[in-house]
Amino acid sequence: MLLIRQRTKIVEKDGLLYRICNEGETKQLLLPSVLRKDVLRACHDSLGHQGVKKTLQTIRARCYWPGMSADTEEWCENCDRCTKAKMPPRIRLPLKPMIANTPNQILAVDFTLLDPDLHRKENVLVMTDIFTKYSIAVATKDQTAETTAKVLMREWFSRFGIPQRLHSDQGRNFESSLIHNLCNLYGITKSKTTPYHPEGNGQAERFNRTLHNLLKTLEPKQKRRWSEHLPEVTYAYNATEHAWCTYQNCQIMPSGRECDCCSEVPQVLEKRDMQGHCITKPNPTGALQNIQDFNPFVLMFMFSKLLGLSTSSSTMNRMRALNIKCFGTSLTGSLQDGYGVSLVVT
Repeated sequence: MLLIRQRTKIVEKDGLLYRICNEGETKQLLLPSVLRKDVLRACHDSLGHQGVKKTLQTIRARCYWPGMSADTEEWCENCDRCTKAKMPPRIRLPLKPMIANTPNQILAVDFTLLDPDLHRKENVLVMTDIFTKYSIAVATKDQTAETTAKVLMREWFSRFGIPQRLHSDQGRNFESSLIHNLCNLYGITKSKTTPYHPEGNGQAERFNRTLHNLLKTLEPKQKRRWSEHLPEVTYAYNATEHAWCTYQNCQIMPSGRECDCCSEVPQVLEKRDMQGHCITKPNPTGALQNIQDFNPFVLMFMFSKLLGLSTSSSTMNRMRALNIKCFGTSLTGSLQDGYGVSLVVT
């Protein structure tokens, strides 16, 4: 059917059919199905096992058949020598999100560095509530532990109360005795990421990228004074709906709530907390959906590496759910609560 539509481009020469393209500059031989594997083998296997794009370019310069792009991609992905010789995808552990059930349960903090402005400020302390995604960015003169403690007290503790847990990387300022003493004083649990693994503080790291993108949209005059525009930029972020919920960040994050370590929280604020908790918790988040899509693929990849199977995309697509069959052996896998994997061999 496809060839019938292109009949105006097909000509006969010496008893063979050719397809004319590129205004007559290229003549592609119409290849019968019995010769397609031979052409794929000659253009891929015999020419250094090039990738899909280069192999397809080589074939297109000589011949044509309907569906040649899909056939070339499948041939390259199923090539055993390419799978064994070329660098495999990096094995990654399944995603395990940091989950908070109430506002101010986990506060993620991190420093990000920007170009110095007219006030000679280049450091920004980012504070993000894990549950509500409410974030604050404060420009500081340095990244010392003393400055960090002052900003935490002034910009977060005095406004939203004491968080139950403070999460950060292993920077010297966050792991200093001053910050640990501050946490001990207010009964805050201090947690940290593993070295050289920023993914462990993904909430703060993700807001860093968002903050950089927001500051890039400022006018040139405003960019030279970006520290003055941090409050309005963070306000714009908090005033918009987050992907995980249909409410604004500032609607869920209670402002001016009393410190948890002091007197009892007023009933009106407690009701507001419970209301915010009820409207947000049942809603499935976009991040959790990404995790649900990502983790089964990682598990299948780990199983295929264990069995010595091909890890090409076509092979992975054929491995349905967590039921992997190979050589008469069925492996059923499931993710444990942590990062462990259980295997059942039948």
